[in-house]
Amino acid sequence: MQTFGADLCVKTSSDNKKYSLNIWCCGGHPRYRPLLEQFFEDASAIIICFDLLNTQSFLELPYWYNEYKRNAPDALVLLVGTKSDEADSIVVPLPDAMKQAKEWNIEFRAVSSKTGVNVVELFDYVVGKLP
Repeated sequence: MQTFGADLCVKTSSDNKKYSLNIWCCGGHPRYRPLLEQFFEDASAIIICFDLLNTQSFLELPYWYNEYKRNAPDALVLLVGTKSDEADSIVVPLPDAMKQAKEWNIEFRAVSSKTGVNVVELFDYVVGKLP
């Protein structure tokens, strides 16, 4: 499935500061790549997602990491593996994802949009790191 979308939400941090989050999902499809620079503009945080059920999405991570480094090197960046609820179908071992994140000196999280596991915690972490 190809993904492209936007969402706006307000998140309150643990110290009661309110943050307005503009969340842009540009998906991994090559046809969206020319649009990337506008998404990076003024980004405070970047969440690089890959599908834990899809080895190719993991292999494409260096492209996305390099785009982040080139376009928004001062932004907070995290690596996120999606579909963690489908444990029997995971083909990207979590230790491999954690190793990649460690090499890039960034945080790694595994989440499930379907069940909500770690999704709130992910955004709490991001908001907690914002200035």
